[in-house]
Parts: sequence; C-alpha cells; structure tokens
Amino acid sequence: MCYAVYLRRWILPNWGKLELRDVRTIEFESWLRRPPLAKESCAKIRGVMSVLFNHACRYEFFDHNPIRLVRQGAKRKAAPNILNPDEIKTLIDGLASENGHWFCSLRRLDYDRTFRHSFGTLPKANGEDVKTVQELLRHANSRITLDVYTQAVNSNKRAAQSKVVRMMVSNVGQKVEEKYPQTHQ
Repeated sequence: MCYAVYLRRWILPNWGKLELRDVRTIEFESWLRRPPLAKESCAKIRGVMSVLFNHACRYEFFDHNPIRLVRQGAKRKAAPNILNPDEIKTLIDGLASENGHWFCSLRRLDYDRTFRHSFGTLPKANGEDVKTVQELLRHANSRITLDVYTQAVNSNKRAAQSKVVRMMVSNVGQKVEEKYPQTHQ
C-alpha cells in the first residue's frame, strides 16, 4: 500500500500517542506545514488522516472528523528544476570522481527529485511515448508521469505555438511581396 509510508513515517510518530478526541483541526493544520515535503505529499498525509477518522466515525468510535476542516492544497509551489543532458552529465561526472557512487550522492545532495523530473521530461521531449516513460519511472499510471514528472520544454512549446499560429493565419512567415503581390509590382 503506497500510503503506508505516510502513516509509518509521518502520522504515527507525531499523532499515534494521542486519543482521537485530542486531535484538533488547527493543530493538525499547522503541523502539516512543518514537514519538509511537497504540498502534494502533505495533501496525501491529510487524506490518510481523514480516512482514519472517517473509519472511526463509521464504526462509532468517534462522532466527527476534525481533519475534514483542515485546509491543505495539493498544487505545487513552483515547477521543478529540469536539468538538460549536459548538466546531468556534468553532475554525474563530478559525483563519480568524488566517490564512485553517484546515485547515493544524488540522494545525499537532494538531487534525486530533480534527476527524476529530468528523466521524465527529457524522453518525453524527444518524442518517446508516455507509456514508455511511465514504465521507465515505474509509475502505476501515466497520469502521475504526465502530471507530476514531465514538463513542457520551452523549445517544444514554441514549436507547438508556431504550428497553431500557422494553422490560424495562413500567411505567417511569408514576405510582404508574397502576401500582397499587387502592391509591390
């Protein structure tokens, strides 16, 4: 179960010793801002805690769910950093010469997320299909791959925008003489 990690790592150590009646909405909401996690992860922690309270209410151990009123957005604060292939090579070469274990060093330097986002974005930008990228990243579904781990690359965005403009305005990119031949004779 993928949410068991949130339960073991965050909820039980911080809230496991309290009785249900001692959990307060504002206290949980302010605690939820402290962990060094992405907003989406905090939203999942909130969701797990809310499900626990819903089950407690269902089995009549408790009469209300204080987590229902906790405000927590899942939208990310900023787009993740995406490294280009040269930056990835420089980073790996530098770390490999440091100790020979570059992946462990990426985790230690907290580059593993950046590396993963880059690894999701670059194949997609090079035309690989979503299913291939999803399986390389070992995601359960392609929605996670597309919504979380891939970003549109600027050159691809410009190319797509140019295609749309050319479709809408037929004479974009033509010389003035070609657009209006009768005025330049």
